Amino acid sequence: MKKKKKTWILIVLLLLLAAGGAFYLLRIKPQMQQVQEAMKATPMWTIARGDVEASITANGNLDYMDEMEVRLPEGIICDNIFPVEGDRVNRGDVLATLNSTSLKRRAAELSAELTDLDRTLGNFKSTGNITTPVKGRIKYLPAAKQDDVIEAVNQYGCLALLSTDELMQVRIATERQLLLASEVTIRWSTGSEKGKVAARTEEGYLITLEDKSAPYGEMAEVYAEGISIGSGKLEIHAPLAIFGNGGTIDEVNYKVDAQVSAGNTLFTLVNKPATDAYRKALADREEKADEFQQILRYQQNPHLICPQDGVVLEIGAEEGKKLSLSGDDENVLVMKLGVGGAVKMTVHVDEIDIGSVAVNQEARVTLDAFPSESFEAKVMRIARNGSINGSITEYKTELQLKADERLLSGMNGSAVIISDKVENVPVVPLHSVHEDATGSFVYVLDSDGNQVRQSIVTGLSDGNQAEIVSGISEGAEIVSGETNHSALFFPTGMGGRGYSGSYGR
Repeated sequence: MKKKKKTWILIVLLLLLAAGGAFYLLRIKPQMQQVQEAMKATPMWTIARGDVEASITANGNLDYMDEMEVRLPEGIICDNIFPVEGDRVNRGDVLATLNSTSLKRRAAELSAELTDLDRTLGNFKSTGNITTPVKGRIKYLPAAKQDDVIEAVNQYGCLALLSTDELMQVRIATERQLLLASEVTIRWSTGSEKGKVAARTEEGYLITLEDKSAPYGEMAEVYAEGISIGSGKLEIHAPLAIFGNGGTIDEVNYKVDAQVSAGNTLFTLVNKPATDAYRKALADREEKADEFQQILRYQQNPHLICPQDGVVLEIGAEEGKKLSLSGDDENVLVMKLGVGGAVKMTVHVDEIDIGSVAVNQEARVTLDAFPSESFEAKVMRIARNGSINGSITEYKTELQLKADERLLSGMNGSAVIISDKVENVPVVPLHSVHEDATGSFVYVLDSDGNQVRQSIVTGLSDGNQAEIVSGISEGAEIVSGETNHSALFFPTGMGGRGYSGSYGR
């Protein structure tokens, strides 16, 4: 009897085990497979390295890099004017033919005026010595004892040159990009001096240095970080020419590089004419002499030649009509040219973003005329005074594009100014980054497929992705955050572990 009872117990146990196996195969195993498939389907993102740029967008239109005025003395007649407004002209092109009779007439008038001025200069009476009008340093002193003042002025252009702001300068032509106010080294045959990049010029840069020892007129080489970037002549940054009114130099009281104060006697003279009247007459004579030489050149070749490649913006003369002055102009405008190419774009940056914009920052320009193309540019100038537009103050910012024959004045477009940039850093897509009161975080999967919060610190962002400063490393996998999954659960009563595949905000 006992043996039969044990047999039944064994049979019942076997049936229960079989039923449990069948339940596992029918219910639990399919749910586990669903969870595994859901885990496999969870969109993931592998942290990799990349570049992040922060940018500012503004709209504007193209204009010429610069303008140039072509002028002629009054009284001249243009027989023919060849270009019209909007035409492209090249350096060396004939812009107009000049009337020979009008050139001869003007030359005769100027010759008579020069004769009268020379007579006036010869009639001045002596009254004293030559003093320095301002404080400065003597950098050029060609006049010497026993020199006739007028002859010395005609020969040298002046009696002396003063530096009035304690600076010398060198202009260099270079394609190298330098930061304004950055330090460079200037070397000449007998010495060297540290200097600074003071301004950008059409061909390169203007470098300034102290005037204590730099020799005026000598060639100098400019070095940046030990590398030669160009050469030029040492000039006075803020020169003041000293002229004489006549007479003979009896004593020269200072030497080159000496400092002088206002009122110091630079030259002791005998027979010096009245200062104010002489200077005015001398200035008038120099002006008339320059114009007379220009007229003589035009008589030899009666053509107005284009000085630089450009586009005609304005024509101020009429064929067959005598040129006449207006206002305080010294010469008459014949033609205004847009030069340097249509490579300047002016945009307006609001006060919120202007603090992130700096000279020499890179930019990308997209033009309405070429919507699928991007043009490289750089920030060249930022206005320090703003203009109010509604409730926001905007600042005019000039960009310079690279030269391109297709660019035309007036083309509209938008500029993206790169305000900050990091390269080759771990990056994370912003749609995978979550935030709460404690900071930023992402989700990663643990070994059971559960989403686990991982705190991170982000840096620069471009609106699509962000730099990872700390918290997770290159090569790690995170939940991408692109989609959400519905929750899947194990039956907890059968020893399963609850699982939810949902995430995101």
